[in-house]
Amino acid sequence: MLFSVHLRLKVKIADTKFLDKNMSNLLNKRVLFALMLMFLTGCSFTSHQPQIPQNDTNQTTASSVDFGEQIIDGNLDKEDDREDKNFGSFFKKYLNTRAGGDCSGFVSIVNSKYQNMYFDEKTINNHYDNGGRKSKAIYNFYESQNLITYENPKIGDLIFFANTLGKGAQKNKDKKNITHVGIVTAILRDETVKFIHNSGGKIIHSYMNLKQKNTHLKGKQEINSYVIRCSNSSCLAANRFAGYGKAK
Repeated sequence: MLFSVHLRLKVKIADTKFLDKNMSNLLNKRVLFALMLMFLTGCSFTSHQPQIPQNDTNQTTASSVDFGEQIIDGNLDKEDDREDKNFGSFFKKYLNTRAGGDCSGFVSIVNSKYQNMYFDEKTINNHYDNGGRKSKAIYNFYESQNLITYENPKIGDLIFFANTLGKGAQKNKDKKNITHVGIVTAILRDETVKFIHNSGGKIIHSYMNLKQKNTHLKGKQEINSYVIRCSNSSCLAANRFAGYGKAK
């Protein structure tokens, strides 16, 4: 009788250890898969708000100006037929969603909606490098077509950023280490560029002003968003800008 009880206890303990081991292996595999996915997508898991020490007086303030209002206030090229694509209303339904899963995934959604206005997926497959990031592959394609520019963006152009994740995030030296991509949605009177992108798995609007690269807020208006979680100006959009991709 005692032997039987002892045996059952040993079997139960062995089964428990087996289950614990299997659960641990499964958890490790899921974590590894998530890390691989983060690396391959080529998008920064960012916030437009920095991680700021409590004693730092620099505070972030989200813009209260609506997208439609900024379009009215902006200097837009009235001859640009991209306005006819009605980008504003199209993007509104995606704001604060997780559309696309990452930055290049969101661009791909828009690309598909507007009949490959940015690229053909098969063509992009020929422009991946060893890093395996789609954002960099898109940049490589535009560079090969001499479609990368650094001024005079239009609504609908792509906007690229470098060194927003990984080891390059701190040094920020390789300006062609493309890790993030968004879409220009407005150019305001002070030349602040408004763009939409998937940041941290969520669709948001952010801002960039190349003439005031180290300024986050001008009064209460955000003119440079943080594209990396940090507390200094090097993490602002203008200081990680890598070029515009001129769309069709």
